[in-house]
Amino acid sequence: MHFYACPYCLPGRKRNLVKLKEATHEEWDEDDDSEEFVKDLFCYECEMCGEHFLGTEEFLEGQKRKIKDG
Repeated sequence: MHFYACPYCLPGRKRNLVKLKEATHEEWDEDDDSEEFVKDLFCYECEMCGEHFLGTEEFLEGQKRKIKDG
C-alpha cells in the first residue's frame, strides 16, 4: 500500500494528500491548453496545511510513500 505525502509538511499521518476531484482548466497554469490532458488529472489537498496540488505523473511519483507496517 502507499500514500502521497505533502511536500511542504513534515512527515506524519495527518500530512497525507487526499484526492479531491478532477482538475479544472483554471487550476492548470502552464501553457498547455489541451483539455484532454487536464481532464485526466486530479486535484490533491494536504490534510494538515490545506495546500492544493495538481496530480501530474511527475508530482505523484515524487510524493509516493510506502505505508510501513508497525
